[in-house]
Amino acid sequence: IRLLTVAGQMLEVEVEEKKRERDEALAERVPPLKLSGLSVEELQDLCKDLHHKINVVDEERYDVGLKVTKNDKEHKETIDFKSNLKT
Repeated sequence: IRLLTVAGQMLEVEVEEKKRERDEALAERVPPLKLSGLSVEELQDLCKDLHHKINVVDEERYDVGLKVTKNDKEHKETIDFKSNLKT
């Protein structure tokens, strides 16, 4: 029981540390938006810019997904080929 208690405490510490690291990374990479004092036109331009950035990230995510799928397929084919050579 003592071992489970210690493991539970270690898990809680790890979860808190990962959350803290995530928050720090987000704060560093994505500074808070300063919207006060912006005109309607400036807000619209900001929205267009953010929308464009989201589209770029989505395209990159899609491309990476395709590469992963292709590599998984090639890996499976290689394993299948190796197993066929052994038999």
